[in-house]
Amino acid sequence: MKHPSLEEELQRLWDSLAARWDVQKHEYWWPLRAGTAPPSVVAFHEDYFDATKVSAGRKILVAHSVDRVWELREFGEWGCEQAVEAFKPACNGEEGYFTSSGFGWVVYASPESSITLAGDWLVEGFRELFPDFEQFSYEGPMSTPDRRGSWKF
Repeated sequence: MKHPSLEEELQRLWDSLAARWDVQKHEYWWPLRAGTAPPSVVAFHEDYFDATKVSAGRKILVAHSVDRVWELREFGEWGCEQAVEAFKPACNGEEGYFTSSGFGWVVYASPESSITLAGDWLVEGFRELFPDFEQFSYEGPMSTPDRRGSWKF
């Protein structure tokens, strides 16, 4: 049996993200895309999504039997699979998408300082740990004292 090439495997992952979450290479995702976000999608400024939130995200993933995470970058030319302990959603100059088999969840990191969580159990787990998280929803890329961000320069 022929094993897929890296290029074929990356395309399969992108196709699966597109089918489940309407993620498209070279396009913004939520909260930056026009229109209405799918259910169970919340976005934060990266200032809010600190090390405590990253650690909580890992714990939620582990509680749902996720032990490996795929990291895909916006141009689609590279990606990697990593242990959940290495999961740290951030933009590295390219938008980042993080998910696992089944594609029941996705985390999106944008160059506009947003971190988006999507998926029923991921958002619900985050809500249980941080009941007030909705008051910190993303409001723009510029850092602000309230950690929500702003579009005002």
